[in-house]
Amino acid sequence: MTDPYQYKTDVPGSGWGPRARNLQRVREVFADCFGSLTDKVKPPLDYTVLGAEDIGGGLVREKVHYQTEPGEYIPAYLLRPAKPIGPLAGIVAFHGHGGRYESGGAKVCGLCERYNASGHDYGLRLARAGYVVLCPDTICFGERRNPYPGRWPDYYWERIVSMREAASGGCMARKNVWDNMRAIDVLQSLPYVDPERIGGVGLSMGSGLTFYTMLWDQRMKVGVPVCSMYTLKVLYEQPLMHCFMNYVPRMVQAGLEMYDVFPLIAPRAVLMINADSSREDPLPETTELYEKSRWAWQEAGRDEAFRLEVFEGGHQFPAAMQQKALDFFRTWL
Repeated sequence: MTDPYQYKTDVPGSGWGPRARNLQRVREVFADCFGSLTDKVKPPLDYTVLGAEDIGGGLVREKVHYQTEPGEYIPAYLLRPAKPIGPLAGIVAFHGHGGRYESGGAKVCGLCERYNASGHDYGLRLARAGYVVLCPDTICFGERRNPYPGRWPDYYWERIVSMREAASGGCMARKNVWDNMRAIDVLQSLPYVDPERIGGVGLSMGSGLTFYTMLWDQRMKVGVPVCSMYTLKVLYEQPLMHCFMNYVPRMVQAGLEMYDVFPLIAPRAVLMINADSSREDPLPETTELYEKSRWAWQEAGRDEAFRLEVFEGGHQFPAAMQQKALDFFRTWL
């Protein structure tokens, strides 16, 4: 029996069904929900190397920053060969959330040892395999975290940024995608990176950063989102507590499901990786997202470029799955 005093979070309907095959219309409606990216002002990158360190194995870790919006800069780490002989493929490694606001791109480039056991150092591992890897701080994390620590906790700042983005006609996901598009600009500006071979990878929030960026930027040719892939039905009805970037305005009103918009990525290559026993990553709904999105790759004759790998365990990126990701990048990037 439902409680008549409680707010109802259920999601009526189950996506667009056959209408979702009209991807142009899906794109138009989704863009109306997401907020425009065309009104953003793109300033010069002003890409600057702030420091460099030889970390062994023929690899250099550079501390860099670049301009994302007028007067706003993103700090990041760039992992590259000490003597890059291009053109090389470039990958943006997006970090996760986990309430760990103090650690941003440092986590995925191997600078936070306490996270390595759960596979958060995937940026470093990909760089060891020969890729040029950019590891940026997402808004509200790392050096972009809460500037008012004496006034409120870090998660309040994330909430404020999210509300400010909504008040500007967009959402947190739009802000993240814009920042990620600038990361792609950085990789494409490097003389030793092949501008046509750009990929993305991320665990948890980094998973969403990967697939949301692919939804809007065709330059990201290969993506490996790890965990945190869902339907809106389970997101709201279970409900799940995820990052603010996962809540796109008006999608429920528009009747869109994630498996309606995921096909916008096709025919580019995507390897979905998910745990089999993670409460925050319900496998049935991840499988539903995969199965109901496959048609777009099948119709493009690229069925093998869209895959779902499932591993035993919880919310992490284990070594065996990192190898699967590396193999996938080697095949498609």
